[in-house]
Formats: sequence, structure tokens, C-alpha cells
Amino acid sequence: MRTAMKQHLAEHFSELERRVYDLQSPQALTGYPAAMVLMGSSGSGLPGRGERQSVVIRLYAKAGGFAEIDRLGEKLIRLLHEQSFTTEEGSVFRCRYLSEKGSDTRDEALELSVREYRFAADALISEAPTDGADLWLDALALWSEQQLGGAWTGCRGSWPPDYSLPAVLWRVTGCEVKPAGGAAIELRKQLAGHVLGRSEAEEQAAVLALATALGEQGKIPLSAVSKAYMTAEEIRTDLQADPLSHGQLTLTLARRVPRPEVPAALMQQIHYSKAER
Repeated sequence: MRTAMKQHLAEHFSELERRVYDLQSPQALTGYPAAMVLMGSSGSGLPGRGERQSVVIRLYAKAGGFAEIDRLGEKLIRLLHEQSFTTEEGSVFRCRYLSEKGSDTRDEALELSVREYRFAADALISEAPTDGADLWLDALALWSEQQLGGAWTGCRGSWPPDYSLPAVLWRVTGCEVKPAGGAAIELRKQLAGHVLGRSEAEEQAAVLALATALGEQGKIPLSAVSKAYMTAEEIRTDLQADPLSHGQLTLTLARRVPRPEVPAALMQQIHYSKAER
């Protein structure tokens, strides 16, 4: 990830004149303005979801002070935010700007102005499409597309290799079966929803829109032909949750189905004897 980001900045950030470095002492920099790319902690890889690597980019300016940092920072965000990169190993990750990190600092000895910018590098673990593998997921993904409209894509189970933003991924996290009378059973599936937007504002708006629609409608069509429905229950949102590792939406879908018939052996004859009672 580091190499891909450094190369992109070196090629497209003309003001830096290719002065893009790994972590080192400011005294070792060959000129200004300059940037350092610092890799932070990473989350564990989760099949069907992905992992997030934190990245901090430190900008150094001399002559223009923090006014120059402001201008350079705006361009840095434009160059990296929501951009996709390919590593030397062929894996793909998407970069997202999060915030400025901490307060501005000033190195009086070197007459340097310094500011850090915090990014996330999201590497999604893609798998082949799973259409038809779970009709409940298919129905929920289609319903989500209809609710959000526009360019939104509903994904099932795992991120497809050709996914594009904005998108929402639904995956099953648990399942239980309960008796519902003598002739029926109730199927209940717990699901998590991962919403990835083109911006944080778009992302949060989509989470709230889906949660509101689920609560208001209460039912999601499983099949338009058979007029079967699933009931949405226990709908919860967490706007602070990581959209990759946890997902911002959780809910339970429930549906009653006829109890499957268990074939029983037919009695061919009955033998009875008083002596054997």
C-alpha cells in the first residue's frame, strides 16, 4: 500500500517535486515542501468483508508556513480521497480521507510548518457473485437498491470483484429455527449491512434511509410471484461502526414456513396377545 500511494503522490503532486518519503528525521529531507507516508495499525482480514489499514501523511512546508500547508492539504485530499490503487502483489485497495490528525506543529529550529492528515486504506476481500445461493439475501439486496435508488448496488454475502461505490453488502451472521405451532416453523436470520458511500455524508444518509424504510415497511418481499414476505425485526444502526469490519446495520429477518413432512413407515399388521400384556 505504501509504495502505491508514494508513487501516486510522486507522479501527480507536482509541488512536492517527488519529495515523498517513508518515516525519517526532518533533517534528512532534501527540500520542501515534502511529505512522509506513515503506516499505522490494521484490522484483521475478514472473508467477504475486508481489512482497513490506517495511514498518516505528514506534510512539511517552509517558506509559505501554514498558508502553504492549507493549499497543499487540499490537493492531497483531492489526490487520494476515494481513489483506488493496486499494490505490487495485485491486490486493490481504496483510500479514504478521515480527518486532520492532532494539531499543527512548528519546528522552529528548521523553520518548518507540519501537519498530519489521517486516511484509511480499505482492502476489500472479493469473491465470485453468490446470486441464488440465498434467496433472502437476494431479496434484501434488491430491496435495498430500490430504496436507495440511483447508482447504489446491493451485494450479497461478499463483495464482488467488480464492485463500485456506492454499494451496500448484506451478509448472514446467524440463523435459528423455532417451532410455530404444530404445522409450521419460524426461520430467523440475523444479518449485518455494510454501507460504503462515496462520502461519509452519503454513507450515513443511506444507513438512516435503510433503517427508516425497514422500520416503516416492516416486510420485505421474498418473491413477487408467490407474494411471500419476510418480516424485519430488531433493526439497529451504529454510525460509528467500521463499514468494513462490522457494518453499520444489523437486523433480523423472520418468516414462517410449513413444517416439513416426515415420512413414517406404514403399519402392515397389528399383533396383540393378552398373555403378553
